[in-house]
Amino acid sequence: MQIIMAVDAVSDLGAAARAGVVKEILIAPKVISLTGKISLSEAAALARECAEMGLTPVLEWNILMTENVFERVVGALRELDWSLFQAVRVQDPGALAWVLKHTP
Repeated sequence: MQIIMAVDAVSDLGAAARAGVVKEILIAPKVISLTGKISLSEAAALARECAEMGLTPVLEWNILMTENVFERVVGALRELDWSLFQAVRVQDPGALAWVLKHTP
């Protein structure tokens, strides 16, 4: 079984790495996640830390969006370095379409 752990602070990564069973880290920025507590820049820093520790950073985008919210979110996401994330978990069909079109 593959274990994926949600993390919103660099301090939590040590426990995940020491456990030895966690390979992927779910990172949920507040602008695109229902449970997110961190900014996009904090998410990017967390993704960098994950990579340094040999963990796979996964971006969580699980909000459902109206057109107005989608435009605001996409504006913010254009600044994100998508190469920091190995995967993205989406819930909204519009988010999926955008990710497929605008990310590497």
